[in-house]
Amino acid sequence: MALPKPSASDLKIKTTERGMLRVYFKGEPLPGVIGIECIQDDLTRPAEVRVTFSGRAVALDIEGA
Repeated sequence: MALPKPSASDLKIKTTERGMLRVYFKGEPLPGVIGIECIQDDLTRPAEVRVTFSGRAVALDIEGA
């Protein structure tokens, strides 16, 4: 399995002109995002990114139901 590359990712985080972060999927802004956190404890490892959504913005489906 090949490692993913940021340049080929469908999920992108961009900075707005006002300095805020926005999350985009395939070029479209994701609604319901209430938090974005980027953590990089060690410069030898890639950063970890956490995106927090409002519960109203997410549908939990049960596979096979």
